[in-house]
Amino acid sequence: MKISHQDGHHLVCLTDAEASAVVEACALMVLAVESDPSVSMPPKMGAVLCELFEGLRSSEGAQSR
Repeated sequence: MKISHQDGHHLVCLTDAEASAVVEACALMVLAVESDPSVSMPPKMGAVLCELFEGLRSSEGAQSR
């Protein structure tokens, strides 16, 4: 994993294995929040997780072709 920071932006470079782990972590977090009605996730955090999940998941599909 490589992480760069510049002018309020963060660039994260992941291996395929790391990206898969992040996809799984995103899914687990969403499932955990949905399974307990007393827990909520801030909308902005949910949106970031969904975007991250979708972006990494779609890149996994492209690599397997």
